[in-house]
Amino acid sequence: MRWIALHLPLLPLETFCATLPAADAVRPVALVKDHQLAQVNRAAAERGLKPGMKRATALALAGELLLAESHTLREAAALRAVAHAAFGGLGVRHRYLARFLESKAGTVSKPPPMSTSRLDNVGLAR
Repeated sequence: MRWIALHLPLLPLETFCATLPAADAVRPVALVKDHQLAQVNRAAAERGLKPGMKRATALALAGELLLAESHTLREAAALRAVAHAAFGGLGVRHRYLARFLESKAGTVSKPPPMSTSRLDNVGLAR
């Protein structure tokens, strides 16, 4: 039996950043969950922002910070795209892949509207 492991700790942040215009790529960006920073990009980390920091503190440190709420459905769609890309070529049976993705997605709500123009380039748009 063969095993493959993928460690993608910044997938939710990278998925959100892929929807931004190119001009916003250099801005500090953070995902927020329960009024705290969940993930930060490199530009935000360089300004001293860290996961777990309160939203108000982060805005005081970096006024130009772009904040977005963490969305489970958007993150599950990104995980699904990565899983299909990674496991699809390995001949993994789809029922096992579907079971894995369902276990990771949990209960989800309607995703926020997203621009798919940049997602098409990375294979995340449907």
